[in-house]
Amino acid sequence: MQVALSEENLLLLEAWRTIDCAYIDKTFNGQSWFRYREDALRNEPMNTRQETYAAIKKMIATLDDPITRFLGPEKFKSLRSGTQNALTGVGLSIGYPTGKNESAPGLVVISASPRGPANRAGISSGDIILQIDNTSTENMGIYDAAERLQGPEGSGVELTVLCGSETRQLLLICAHLVELF
Repeated sequence: MQVALSEENLLLLEAWRTIDCAYIDKTFNGQSWFRYREDALRNEPMNTRQETYAAIKKMIATLDDPITRFLGPEKFKSLRSGTQNALTGVGLSIGYPTGKNESAPGLVVISASPRGPANRAGISSGDIILQIDNTSTENMGIYDAAERLQGPEGSGVELTVLCGSETRQLLLICAHLVELF
């Protein structure tokens, strides 16, 4: 007997498939990813969109990965700007401190977009962002920081960056970075 899946179940399956295909750790944090899918479909309440989003967030939390996150439509929309699906900002990919930077008091620069404002200012991989617009990044979440590093083309973002042993104060002007679609 085949059971019909609801729209909410299909949304959870879409999130599951995306992770199954793209996630780097194919051990999925030591769990049976297929079994998790089946258990979630059987046991997680998914009667509303909010319950489904909660089930997806719970599923992602089992990966115990500080970088992998679920963004609902509103959060995703806030990370995009402009009517042409253009992303504007200072051109930084950031992450939480790990390895040699694990005790860093801020967020680590993973990369700076070539020819982007941050790259032109000399910010590079491994630098530590200490403040964004005079707000400490020490306990700031990645998505909060990402939103602060974006803005309308021509707007400014003030950064305090630790480059090696030198602390630099920079004003970067947001620019068009990439076409998303």
